Amino acid sequence: MIVEQIKENSPYLAKVKDLGRKNRNTLGFFPEGAFEEYAAKGTILIAREKGEFLGYLLYRVVRRKGIWPVGVIVHLCVDDTFRNIGIARALVEKLCNITKDSFLRLELRCRRDFPANNFWPRVGFKYADEMRGRGRMPIQLWAMEFRKLPLVDLMEKRETEKKFRAVIDANVFYRLQDPVPETPSYDRLLSEEAWALKEYWLPEDVSLLITGETFNEIQRNDDTAERKRRLSFARQFGKLTHRMEDVDNLKQRLLGYFPPNPNESMQSDISQLSYAISGEAHFFITQDNKDLLNKAGVIYNEFGIKILSPGEFIGRLDEIIRDVEYRPRRLGGSYDLAISKVRSDQLSKLYSFFHWNCPEERKSQFQAILRNFIAQPNRYDVVLCHIDINPISLIVYERSNSSELVIPMIRVSRSPLTETVLRHLLRQTVLTSATEKRKFVQV
Repeated sequence: MIVEQIKENSPYLAKVKDLGRKNRNTLGFFPEGAFEEYAAKGTILIAREKGEFLGYLLYRVVRRKGIWPVGVIVHLCVDDTFRNIGIARALVEKLCNITKDSFLRLELRCRRDFPANNFWPRVGFKYADEMRGRGRMPIQLWAMEFRKLPLVDLMEKRETEKKFRAVIDANVFYRLQDPVPETPSYDRLLSEEAWALKEYWLPEDVSLLITGETFNEIQRNDDTAERKRRLSFARQFGKLTHRMEDVDNLKQRLLGYFPPNPNESMQSDISQLSYAISGEAHFFITQDNKDLLNKAGVIYNEFGIKILSPGEFIGRLDEIIRDVEYRPRRLGGSYDLAISKVRSDQLSKLYSFFHWNCPEERKSQFQAILRNFIAQPNRYDVVLCHIDINPISLIVYERSNSSELVIPMIRVSRSPLTETVLRHLLRQTVLTSATEKRKFVQV
C-alpha cells in the first residue's frame, strides 16, 4: 500500500471527489472546486494499492495567533470495500509524519453518534471539547498535540523538571471531583483516601498530573452534562507531554504483564500507564488493586515508575521522593539512556570505565576524589549517565557560589555515543545555569 500526497493534475483526484460525494451524508457538502483547491495546496492524501484507490484524507492548514500552524482534518474517508483493514490509520499516520515537525497540533470535529468518533482515540487523539450541533447532537473536538513554541516548551519543561511528577488515574481523578459518600462504605474509604491528595501539606515540588487517556475516558460517558463537568475539572490539572510512538510501543510491552484479550477497563489502565511512562512520570497513583497495585514491583523493575495508592504515596512521601532521586531517569524518550545520582557503593566499579584517558590516575585517587564529592551533598551533585548497565559519563556540579555553576569533574567512557551524551550534558548544564539565574558556568 502506498500513501501519498496528490496535486490537482492527479488521475486520482476524480476518485477522491467521487468517494466524497458517495459519503456526503456523513462528510457534509463539499464543493467540487474546493477539492481542486486543496489538491493544489498539497493537502489531500490518498491510499492506493496496485492501482486500486482505497481512500483519502483531506486537511486544511490554519494559522491562528501563534507562529506555528494547526492542521485540521476535514475528511477521512475509506471506500466501503476496504474498511477495517488499517487504511484510515495509515492515512492518519502519514499526516502525522509530514506535519509533526512543523505543526503545533492536529485537530478535527466529529459527531459523537458517528462510528468514526470511536476511531480517534485509537490513533492518539485526545478528547478536548464539544459543542451542540444541528439536531442537538454533540459535535466533539479531538486534538493531537505535537509541541509548543520552542521558548514556551523549554520554560515549561525546565519548570516541570524541578518537580516530581505524579500521575493520577481516572478513578482517583473522579473521586477527587465528587463529594465523599455520607454513609460508611468501601466507596467512602476510597474517596477519603483520594481526597487526602487535596490537602494543603502536599509539597510544592509534587505535581499532580493527568494523561490524555483520562480525557478519552471522560468522552466515553453518555451523559453530556457529566462530560462537560468532568472536562472542566480536568483542565485544572497539568498534562504530561509524550511521543505517541513511545506510547504505542509501551502498550505492547505492558500487555505482557496482563491477561490476554484485556477488557475495556484493563485496556484503559494499560493506556494510562503507557502515557505516564512515556511522559517520564515518577509515580502513578491508582486504587486498582487487582490489575495495577499487585504488579507494582515487576513494572517498577522494568519501567522505573512507582505505582502507589494515594495512602501509600502520602504516608511514605519523604521516603519515596528521596528514593526517586537515586533511580535512573530517562533521557529524551530513550529507554536505554538514563541518569542517576552516584551512590558510594558504585565507586569501585566506576574506575574501570573512566580512567582510560587519565592513565596516570590510580584507582585509590579516583575513589577518594569522588568520595569527597559524595560526602558533601549540600555542595555537590554527582551524576552518572549510563546505557543499560554501562556507565557512559560522570559529571559533578558545584553550587557553592550563587552566581556560577561549577563542574569540577567530568569524565566519559569509550562509546560511540560518548560525544552525543557529552554535548547533551553540557547543553543541560547551560540550561540549568540559566534557569538558576547564574551568570557563569565554569568547567
